[in-house]
Amino acid sequence: MPWFPPPRPDWVQETNSNHRSHRLDGDTILSSTMSEFGDSGPAFFENIKEPFFVLINALNNEAKLNPLGCVFTEKYLRRLLKERLRILTNNIDGRDPVRNPVFIVGAPRTGTTALFDLFAQIGNVRVGRGWEFLYPTHSSEVMEVAEEELSFPQRVSTGLETIHGYSANMPKECLSLMSFAFKSEEFISRYHVPSYVEWLQATNMRSAYEMHRSVLQMLQNDSETQWVLKSPVHLHSIPVLLDIYPDASFIVTHREPLDVLSSVSNLVSALRYAFSDHVQPDLIGPYHIDLYARSLNLLVDHVESGLLPPQRTVHVLHQDIIDDSLTVMETCCTAFGIDFNPVELEKKERIAGSAFYDNPSDFGIGKDAGRLFERYRHFLRNLSVTGVSS
Repeated sequence: MPWFPPPRPDWVQETNSNHRSHRLDGDTILSSTMSEFGDSGPAFFENIKEPFFVLINALNNEAKLNPLGCVFTEKYLRRLLKERLRILTNNIDGRDPVRNPVFIVGAPRTGTTALFDLFAQIGNVRVGRGWEFLYPTHSSEVMEVAEEELSFPQRVSTGLETIHGYSANMPKECLSLMSFAFKSEEFISRYHVPSYVEWLQATNMRSAYEMHRSVLQMLQNDSETQWVLKSPVHLHSIPVLLDIYPDASFIVTHREPLDVLSSVSNLVSALRYAFSDHVQPDLIGPYHIDLYARSLNLLVDHVESGLLPPQRTVHVLHQDIIDDSLTVMETCCTAFGIDFNPVELEKKERIAGSAFYDNPSDFGIGKDAGRLFERYRHFLRNLSVTGVSS
């Protein structure tokens, strides 16, 4: 049984059928945004021209955006460019450094969202909300416009919110901060852009993490702020992350890879359908097989070499999060010296990754895909002996 896209509301069908899609004019988007900031504009955009135009070309030639998707994408790119300039002109020098951040990492659909939601309820740590990671140079008056952007895929692709919800006041993945450097998997999740994928996998991610750090410095109150951050994308760049945040701690979530691949491919297929009528799910699975086979094997390398600091790393099994998330939270907080009072926490139902899509072949995921994860599975089997702690 093939994957079927989720239904669309009538207004979406009507809008897309009554309008012609157009190409994104990268030169116009860039120059008109720069002109809003006078003479200071060009200098701050110079070092993102390459990733910006690689992305623009991929969006025009590969993503097959529908009319609504094209309009949304142009607004999205303009927002990133404007916020980028405001971030860079907001003097970071002299601001308090980011100290002892905790990163929740692991493949998508492994329970990272559930843990993140619980950390968001603890008063003595800081998480980013949707609106402030989209508009870090603004205050909460942008809540409504941020809500409009974040809810767009859910309004267009019915049922997406049951797979993964988004809103302006919810805790937000920090990969959005890397999008200001135009080096981000956020673009890949939303669009079929294979040439941008190839470029991103070959590029140095340092400037993306420098941008990430600059935004956190802007948003935090002082050096006592302890950030808890979450995104699966950090799995691919742990050495760079540690170079930028040498005192970082990690919570690494784990789940059977084949369950992850089906679930994340279903999510990405539904998300891309918000922007294009031509989703190719059978290409999405192989991309994730390649990406996570490399990243999870690299994770084992980082653990065995000690690059991932054992004294600052807690490993968590997805099933443990489902069975007893409060005990998992207590283990993590104890490891990192974070005050924890389970009475204050509301156990939410957003167990990210608990959904299971039972037709992996819909996404080009064959039975032989598992052989690429044998080393990681061996690592997991040994890890399960010790339960949730490292």
